[in-house]
Amino acid sequence: MSLSPRDTHIFQLLLVFILITIAFYYLFLENRYDVHDVYRATVTGKKQSFIEDFLSSDIDGSFDGSPLADLCNTRTWVPGLIFKCEPPRGGVSNVRNIMLNCVRYAIEAGATGFIVPEIMVHRPKLASVNDLHAQRVVPFTYLFDQAHFTTTLGAACPKMHIYDHQNDLWDMPSTAIPVHIPRAQLTSLYHTQAETVMLSPANWTTAFNDLLNTSYPRAFSTSKPVLVSLESPLLQWPLSYDQPAFVATFGRILRFNEDLRRLAATVVYAMSAKYQLGINPSLPGIQDGRFYGAHLRSAIDAVKASWTPYETQAKNYISHATDSNLRLMYAASDSPKDLVMFIDEAGNNSFPIEVTTKDLLLLEKGFKRDVVEMASLTLEQQSAIDYEVLLRASLIGGTRELGCGLVLKFKGDWPRYEGVE
Repeated sequence: MSLSPRDTHIFQLLLVFILITIAFYYLFLENRYDVHDVYRATVTGKKQSFIEDFLSSDIDGSFDGSPLADLCNTRTWVPGLIFKCEPPRGGVSNVRNIMLNCVRYAIEAGATGFIVPEIMVHRPKLASVNDLHAQRVVPFTYLFDQAHFTTTLGAACPKMHIYDHQNDLWDMPSTAIPVHIPRAQLTSLYHTQAETVMLSPANWTTAFNDLLNTSYPRAFSTSKPVLVSLESPLLQWPLSYDQPAFVATFGRILRFNEDLRRLAATVVYAMSAKYQLGINPSLPGIQDGRFYGAHLRSAIDAVKASWTPYETQAKNYISHATDSNLRLMYAASDSPKDLVMFIDEAGNNSFPIEVTTKDLLLLEKGFKRDVVEMASLTLEQQSAIDYEVLLRASLIGGTRELGCGLVLKFKGDWPRYEGVE
């Protein structure tokens, strides 16, 4: 039996209604969790995009290796001279500074070989970074991006061969016993206002060659090289000796490994999302009006060394943020007790300031995996994350005792760094 045109039209409408009902059921009722999944995927996509932009960009823009290349082009290179740096220990700033000093010495000496440094770290995950009784040696990649280091240094200084490890010298028996070069034997003249900094770096190469000839009187060459082991040089090379462009870029040969930078990007994303900061991770330079970065250094070792006390730091950071009209502060602290007090003081200030940390930010929804990964890291690695986050601050506050280390830590960007007495 054929249907009338009217019945056919009604049947078609009914069929469309049934199909819409079924689609609605499966989309919004039966598979209601799929809607949430779509939302989560959208949020995850934003997070992933933010992280990718963060990793592919640098706060200082693209790396310019020409100042380093200019320096290397003016040095006399010595065939068969290989440098290594004794594993540095301490906080992230110290480790970076020692490594950069060591590379700078190697360039000045004209070393045609350089061994990628290792790092000395504490064994217990929660031990103090200054506990010297429980330490172990870890590879460069524990903190840093080795591919970036070897690529940037190798491109600028092609006459310096970079060895991944001392074991790579296995077929050079002349390097089996390194020549140890203690700092004290190379110079006795130091800056009057910075007692660790050399006063006359222009004389260093001559002093080094004299000491090497005395300690290793045998002739060395490319086929029979000599290995020089340099005592950890912390805050020794004077920045005033080199060109400003070199000083501003040299520290960038050291970049934290991608895992640490990815976690730092996640923290910055969480902070930007929670407080609606609108941080653009692909935009180079300082983004004003976002947040204040405070390096609260008040652990027991700082107290014993009579460094700037917590009370002074807290007062000055809060005052600086208040004067700068920044109501959000990111704090990197080595004292949980002082951090709790600091959060309370800042919040109860006449100009209320909310203090946050990487741990607090990752307590927000959507960061469970990041929390687990963060918990597996040591203090040194977590400090590297704080370092990267602080670089994105609109203003940074720290103690005067850390000032010399921060000149390289913050890549020479002093206009936004405020020291406290």
